[in-house]
Amino acid sequence: PMHQLRSIYPRYSVFINMAPETIDKTVVEAMSCGVFPVTTERNARAIGIPRAPADDTPEKVAQFIESLEPYSEERKKTLQRIAKNNHDLERLVKIFLSYIEEGK
Repeated sequence: PMHQLRSIYPRYSVFINMAPETIDKTVVEAMSCGVFPVTTERNARAIGIPRAPADDTPEKVAQFIESLEPYSEERKKTLQRIAKNNHDLERLVKIFLSYIEEGK
């Protein structure tokens, strides 16, 4: 349930979502709680995180996770800032409206 997310996400340091063509809202929810999202390179660029596995094979994903720096408050704040600045509802609605108005 939604009301339990604040207590669930912070139990973990990484969140894996390798969906190839979509950014699931759970990725942004995890970031909002300071959990590092492990996702495809394309999705990482789209959500604003600088690193992603080289490809989506289990071996590369595992190597990527092993290469991550340990959890820190600084990383948590950075992820929260990216989620807030790039993915808040008000910003997304403005983007959607611009597409509608421009006929994209």
